Amino acid sequence: MRVRIFLLILIYGNAAFAQHRSKDLLPINYFHAGEYAKYKIIYKFSEAWVTAGNVTFELSERSVNGKPHLVCIAKGNSAPAFDLFYKVRDEYGTVVDPKTLQPKFFLRRVNEGGFRIFNDLDFRQDSLFVTADVEDSKTPRSENSFSILPNTQDVQSAILYCRSLDYDRLKQDSIFRFPLFIDNELQQVGVKLIGREEITTEYGDYKCIVLQPLLLTGRVFSETDKMRIYITDDAQRIPVYIESPLKVGRIVAVLTKYRK
Repeated sequence: MRVRIFLLILIYGNAAFAQHRSKDLLPINYFHAGEYAKYKIIYKFSEAWVTAGNVTFELSERSVNGKPHLVCIAKGNSAPAFDLFYKVRDEYGTVVDPKTLQPKFFLRRVNEGGFRIFNDLDFRQDSLFVTADVEDSKTPRSENSFSILPNTQDVQSAILYCRSLDYDRLKQDSIFRFPLFIDNELQQVGVKLIGREEITTEYGDYKCIVLQPLLLTGRVFSETDKMRIYITDDAQRIPVYIESPLKVGRIVAVLTKYRK
C-alpha cells in the first residue's frame, strides 16, 4: 500500500502580495502553523472494514532567507497487523512560501515493504527549474535539473494549494488546472468541483466541498480513478474524508483528530 495522500501567515493584501498570489486563490490562507490532523486509513472489501494504518499532517513555521515559510510534514504508517505483511513508514515534507503557496523545498522518505526511496526537490520558481536528488533501493543516487512552469506544485504543497482555491468562483463540474512535479516528471493535473454535500462519519458531521483529482492523459483528463476528497465548507477547509476505489475494494481516509 502506498500511503500517498490524497493534502500560515496572513496575507495583508497589499499590492506587492497581490501581484504574486494566483487570482484563483482566496485572498488569505486560513490554515496556520500549529495545525495538526490525523487520519485513519481503512481498507473496505464488501462488508469488511480493516484499519490499514494512519497518516498525520502537521504545519509549522521556519525562516528561509530571513522570511517566514510554512512547513507541512505528512507521515504515514501501516497498522501493526499490516506490518507483518507489508510495513510502511513514509514521510513527505514541503516548505512553502505563504504568500504564493508555491513550494521551495520538498522531501520524500519512503520505506514500503523494504523498498526505500529518497527524493529531495529544490524549486527555483523565479528561474522556472527544479533540481531533483533521487535514490532508491534499486537505483543509485542521481541529481538532475528540470524545467518547470509557473506555479508548479509538489505532491504535498498541492494539498495546501487546493485547500485555498476560491471554489465560490467555480461552477459545479468545472475544473481548475495546475502543473505538478512528481517522480521527475512535470504533469498537468486538475481538480474538479463535484459540488457540496453533507456527510456523516463516526467522528462527526460535516458540510463539505467535494473534489475529484484528475490526471492529464494525452490531451484529456482521465476520470478512471474517481477519487473523492471532502473538505469542510468553511474558513478552515479541512480535509475530513477521502475515498478512492481500488481494483478490489476501496481505500478510505477519515479524519480522527484535529487541532489548530
